[in-house]
Amino acid sequence: MAACSPYFRELYFTEDGVEKKDSSKEVVLEDVDPTIMDMIVNYLYSADIEITDENVQDVFAVANRFQIPSVFTVCVNYLQNKLSLANCLAVFRMGLVLNCPRLAVSARDFIAERFEILSKDEDFLEFQRSELFATSGAMP
Repeated sequence: MAACSPYFRELYFTEDGVEKKDSSKEVVLEDVDPTIMDMIVNYLYSADIEITDENVQDVFAVANRFQIPSVFTVCVNYLQNKLSLANCLAVFRMGLVLNCPRLAVSARDFIAERFEILSKDEDFLEFQRSELFATSGAMP
């Protein structure tokens, strides 16, 4: 895990790359679905992960939280390929919340191309001023 994540590298190694003396201790990951973590660990060993509409948000959030860029990228690619009228506003918000400009810009461009349709959507009407500003092309 330390090889794939700055978060875990910091837990187990010093800044000089020397293994910490207490690195054999068990690490408890609070508020993490074990199924999602298992998927991520398996991916790190096999480069195979089954991302679905049902699990992408959870996998994305865990990859972001534990700084696992390879899984994060898989999720971003999946979400970009799945952009639709039904999910583009949520994907845009997710890109903003998780500080992922690549995802936010993709969703923003999708929204801009379909602005007339989406501007009548109830979710769009609930956007905050900063989110509306961001959809106009000015990323925060």
